[in-house]
Amino acid sequence: MTASPARGASLRGLGLLVVAVGAATLPFAPGLSRAEGVTLCAVTLGYVSALLLLEAVSARSPAFPAAYVRPFVGVIAVVVVMVAIPRVAPAGALLLIVGVAFYTWACGLALGLWMSAGVVLGALLADGLAPARDQVDEFTLLVYALVVPVVVVVVDRLTSYRRRTTEALARLQDTLDGAARPDLTATLGSIADSIAHGVDVAVAGVVVRDGDDLLALIQNADDPEPTGERVVRFPGTDLELAAIGGHERAHTYDEPVVVADLDRDSGGAEWFRSWSTHLHELGCRSLTLVPLCAAAEVVGALVAAFPWAGGPDADDLTFLEEFAERAAIVLVRAQSYEEERAVAVELAETDRQKSEFLALVSTELRAPLTA
Repeated sequence: MTASPARGASLRGLGLLVVAVGAATLPFAPGLSRAEGVTLCAVTLGYVSALLLLEAVSARSPAFPAAYVRPFVGVIAVVVVMVAIPRVAPAGALLLIVGVAFYTWACGLALGLWMSAGVVLGALLADGLAPARDQVDEFTLLVYALVVPVVVVVVDRLTSYRRRTTEALARLQDTLDGAARPDLTATLGSIADSIAHGVDVAVAGVVVRDGDDLLALIQNADDPEPTGERVVRFPGTDLELAAIGGHERAHTYDEPVVVADLDRDSGGAEWFRSWSTHLHELGCRSLTLVPLCAAAEVVGALVAAFPWAGGPDADDLTFLEEFAERAAIVLVRAQSYEEERAVAVELAETDRQKSEFLALVSTELRAPLTA
């Protein structure tokens, strides 16, 4: 459950009010002179006022990127404090690193890198304006300038897996919740689209059993609009995952299959050979098939094709395995609906033929009886 925008704005307003009240006590804080306390109070109130202004602007103009401007307002406030009170510069520099790490975790690598540039420039400015006794040496500044972007990259690396997993699972959950009557083709396209957004692939796809046949859908990662024409049917073909990727998986059907190099892999089932040829024409060098299991039975497989040899890394493979558990539920539901719809169409056709037959018999009998 997510909070409504109005409630979120109210909570932010309450938080800013608490900060403003706390700022009023800074002139009397122990360890600070009266002038330093007044300076901190003024900067804090200015920061709160700027955030309130951003809230008002974003309320009037929803397209205004307040979420991306807000972090830089905080950076400016900290740098102003570092310039006004040089002796707190080390604490301010540490606070800036914490802020950069937090916003990288919350908003991603791009914002983190922009913030790191602003933080380094702000720290250099604060040190340049500080008295000579409070300035730091050039080596320390150089280390700080290198540490900040490194922190951004490390934090993004640690959180990217969580973020992309959450986004892809949210997409899949939206498909499950919003489809009162799930269409199989649309479901296959949604699953492939979620793979393309969750993993850095060239082509994403799904293979699924449909009675005695196989259905296969592939789509380019940069063109995620599925259509019925992209679904290929392989009549009378089994889903032979165990026959793909070498003899080491000859007896395993429920584990991921990694084809490290499509140029060298000439084995596999008949459907896989023709499909892998098409993937190779699209610029794919390796691929991974992750089984979709329902009720201890393999009903299909996720496909992630990469433009390099070697296959996915450990994080991507873990993501695909976790995603397959949820995708199997959606897929089985769509298949069940397709089967029910086919039965309903058949029953309707049978009922129509019965009605036509009765009408014909009635007409043929009515004529001689009238005579």
